[in-house]
Amino acid sequence: MVAGNPAIAGIKQSGRNIHALAALLANFRGRLRIFSAIDDMIFPSFALGVDGTISGTACVFPRETVAMRKAVLSGDISTGCRIHEQLAPIWRLIDLPDFPSRAKYAIALTGRPAGNPRRPFRWPEGDAAKSIHAAMRQRGLTNGTAYAPVPDSTSCRS
Repeated sequence: MVAGNPAIAGIKQSGRNIHALAALLANFRGRLRIFSAIDDMIFPSFALGVDGTISGTACVFPRETVAMRKAVLSGDISTGCRIHEQLAPIWRLIDLPDFPSRAKYAIALTGRPAGNPRRPFRWPEGDAAKSIHAAMRQRGLTNGTAYAPVPDSTSCRS
């Protein structure tokens, strides 16, 4: 709770700024729960001591994100770093202006249902889809099939 305000239980730092996150931790650790959403910096955020993450990385790769957090909490920095190095390059392929469709595509590649991208976004095609699929396949993060989501009748591609 901040300054006696029971309505504020925590803060999500998603400004792509690890320095701002470090300042939040220095000033509010123990008085406010601090969550990181600096997606390609989730591992360093865990190492700095955030309370958790509210991030796209956790949505796309929930098992891996939980495993990374557990590794950091147990002091197994090597495993946490290995998971980070597995996810960060993929995240950089997803974190672009058409993020919603790329994230759903990556989720679908893991074998989990993701639904269609919301308008005005469309499923990634061509090089975008190939690069995400290849990076995930190379790191063992697909469900093992060559999957390209097929839009249903409610898709913006119809």
